[in-house]
Amino acid sequence: QYMDTLRWLSDEEYDFVFDRVPRLCVDLVIKSKKGILLSLRDIEPYKGLWHLPGGMVYKDEPIHVAAKRIAKKETDLDIRVNHFLGYMEFLHAIQNDHDRHMVSIVFDTYPINENSQLKMDFQAKKIQFHSFAPKNIVTQHQDLLTDHKFFTS
Repeated sequence: QYMDTLRWLSDEEYDFVFDRVPRLCVDLVIKSKKGILLSLRDIEPYKGLWHLPGGMVYKDEPIHVAAKRIAKKETDLDIRVNHFLGYMEFLHAIQNDHDRHMVSIVFDTYPINENSQLKMDFQAKKIQFHSFAPKNIVTQHQDLLTDHKFFTS
């Protein structure tokens, strides 16, 4: 129902707002027997680095709905949310040549059907499960995954 009231921001409105306030995001630790799902970014911020699926929460969108929407959009997986893991803060992420402050709340999740085919969106050039941290992973993502014992350091 939140989609009924959703109005997209123009590029100018987006820049005006997020040049002044933090952007709230959700990141997902999607785990299966194959490991942790990561995608290789093909856009900024963090182009060329492995990262957790994640995205912005929309106005009036419940957090758990945002998590499921983001998983479907970025991976084509339907997920179940286990629990809240914590947050990550990105004080100076460069996006479209703008210095952004992003706060991402992170959830431990799993795919409802592990045999579903993965499909990535335009943001990634590759998506796969990992049983250990790749060398070129976003530092904050590696720290969170290591702190919660998903990966060893």
